[in-house]
Amino acid sequence: MPGTLNQGCQGTSCDGLGIPCAVDLGGVNSCTVITYPTNTGTNTPPPPTANEAAAHCPTAPTSAINTNPATRGYPGLATWLWARTPPNAAGTGTVRGHPVWCLLTPTRWTWTTDGHTTTTRAPGGPAPHHLLDHTYETADDHPITLTVTWTATTSAGTPSPNLATQTTTTHLTYPVREIRSIMTTD
Repeated sequence: MPGTLNQGCQGTSCDGLGIPCAVDLGGVNSCTVITYPTNTGTNTPPPPTANEAAAHCPTAPTSAINTNPATRGYPGLATWLWARTPPNAAGTGTVRGHPVWCLLTPTRWTWTTDGHTTTTRAPGGPAPHHLLDHTYETADDHPITLTVTWTATTSAGTPSPNLATQTTTTHLTYPVREIRSIMTTD
């Protein structure tokens, strides 16, 4: 509980405290200083911020690229693409004695192959759950790149944009081979 301490004026400040003297209604210079009790050591440290909790986020796991046909594609035949991505990744810790947690959830899958980029909001899967396919026009080794964006949620809320997301990138070289048929008279 605050208390008051009346002190006399010395020049223009209250007993050298640097607080200006005031002239009361009677024209007398006086000082009134409000004092507060000292910290008794029972104060709890402030709770962590979302950015501090985000420091306990794990590194996002990488995804695997799956294809159908599985081992090689063929020109003119659609190849289905999907990701095998963990549903989430979690981390825990403490900040100033407060327990915190961070949960990473995959939210966006960006696929690039043959100069085409497509983004989906789910990893897809084998039939009948596939979301994405690509038809290769030429026989060659074609690069496929998958970038997964992970969004962080913490026990203290959503962190600032630079800490709220992580990305992982996976590369696969996908062989596309030509099939040739030979006619015989036998």
